[in-house]
Amino acid sequence: YGSGPCEETRMEAKLLAFLADLMELFGKPAEPHANGYEYVQKAIKFIDYNYSREIDVNSLAASAGISRSHLYRLFMRHIAMPPNEYLTRYRVSKAAALLESGQLTVGEAAYSTGFSDQLYFSRVFKKYMGLPPSRYVAEPRPGIERENA
Repeated sequence: YGSGPCEETRMEAKLLAFLADLMELFGKPAEPHANGYEYVQKAIKFIDYNYSREIDVNSLAASAGISRSHLYRLFMRHIAMPPNEYLTRYRVSKAAALLESGQLTVGEAAYSTGFSDQLYFSRVFKKYMGLPPSRYVAEPRPGIERENA
């Protein structure tokens, strides 16, 4: 009890001793995050589970438990591209797989992979795949058999 400097210091010391006891009983020693790749893995897993939803770099960083700028630096170090580009490439590759299956239209594939604008999707798809999604569906590729091809 008390509000003097000595009493406050004693209370802080007891609090620290209490926290040390709790750490000893329940806590695991913190593992050093030497290179930060585990944060990149968390963000990639989040993308894998949520790519069809409206997600952005802020939600990726939050899912990994780090700041947006730190996530950017780690992605550049380990993946050699920013997180938003990784997300876009991931979505385009999923859309390409959906289009290859022949079960969805271009618009359905776009919306199923998190693109809300079909025209934007077509531009992005062409940028990464080299041709627009409508031609991607129509053109046969090696290893893919098509009916009526």
